[in-house]
Amino acid sequence: MEIQRPPLNPRYLNKIACGWNFGLNNYSKNVKSKLRHFHRFLPHNYNRVFPISPKLFKGNDVSYHVSLHGEVQSVSFQRQMIYKLLQELKKEQNYSVLTDGSLSPAMYKKEISETAVIPSPFGYGEICPRDFEAFIYGAALLKPDMSMIETWPDYYISNETYIPFTWDFSDFNTKLIELLENSEKRISIATQGQKNYLRSLSKEGGRRFAKRFKTLLKLAQNTKR
Repeated sequence: MEIQRPPLNPRYLNKIACGWNFGLNNYSKNVKSKLRHFHRFLPHNYNRVFPISPKLFKGNDVSYHVSLHGEVQSVSFQRQMIYKLLQELKKEQNYSVLTDGSLSPAMYKKEISETAVIPSPFGYGEICPRDFEAFIYGAALLKPDMSMIETWPDYYISNETYIPFTWDFSDFNTKLIELLENSEKRISIATQGQKNYLRSLSKEGGRRFAKRFKTLLKLAQNTKR
């Protein structure tokens, strides 16, 4: 199915501003499914995430459970490419790569908390909930290059909070194997990614959000119709 949308009218360009991404949601599997849509209204302590240390033993090298058939090819393309490359890697190398099967939330949480590297392709957008699951559960995030994306909070600091690979996948295997073979680098990436993520959920992060929200309100008030 092909989706087409008309281009934005140029006279509305001055209304565009970078707000905030959905990384400020709660992606911890500790949120019970029946309350998932209401957790934002619950007390702060309920919304806390419980991070897993990247330094803990990781018995799984890679975890990658995704839907391979999206509504449009632009959504499913990267998912399918990574799946194909991981299947080839499983045949050629002695790595623990988990890709198949449906998991309950509890099983999924256990698996990714014991996983070293989590690849996260683009989907309906560049940012994916899988990114934040990697941060929470102490895995190194391997993701297509995000350097062209302006977003806030900025979770994507190349080779510091995540490892980027090129959009043509030419260096995907190289980057992945380097993480799997270099535990010091993998732990460093996972640790910095987790620290940066948790900082956005802290009281300091809340103050930064309030300041940004106030700035956006002023911008909206001053923008001509």
